[in-house]
Amino acid sequence: MPTFFALINAFEEETVASGSVAQVHRATLRFRYPGKRGKPILVAVKVRHPGVGEAIRRDFILINLFAKVSQFIPTLKWMRLDESIQQFAVFMMSQVDLAREAANLNRFIYNFRRRKAVSFPRPLYPLVHPAVLVETYEHGESIRHYVDKPEGHGHLKSALAYIGTHAILKMLLVLLQLTF
Repeated sequence: MPTFFALINAFEEETVASGSVAQVHRATLRFRYPGKRGKPILVAVKVRHPGVGEAIRRDFILINLFAKVSQFIPTLKWMRLDESIQQFAVFMMSQVDLAREAANLNRFIYNFRRRKAVSFPRPLYPLVHPAVLVETYEHGESIRHYVDKPEGHGHLKSALAYIGTHAILKMLLVLLQLTF
């Protein structure tokens, strides 16, 4: 397999989207193979917010302290808050690792490989890191665009509901298979 270098041709500083863990920017990559140049491609660059991992750890230390105190309150003791909080903390910390997100994207791509109506961005290795994830840019329309439209789009709304329901059920069923 030939080695190549990916060079950022253009990087948009304005965010396309932002969440609690990271923000997304559009960029253009230009691949350079030994002896030839590749065509530029539009990508999404997800960048983890600075200090988000430390902030989550600090928040869970405080929440865990409350859970420990709740052990001494008889009406709250049965809830076992410390165990629930511990499980939630593990889940939240896994969300901070963008390399893990890339692995999950690959799993979704594989699980939905036969469904043409559902697509996911593809991580672009080796441009995957726990703090930065470069993936293909998926053009799309917000589902709200179709849901908020006036009458005349009933068949489209039904089709979207069917696709969404089946995608969610597939994700849940595959997840259940993995846990048993």
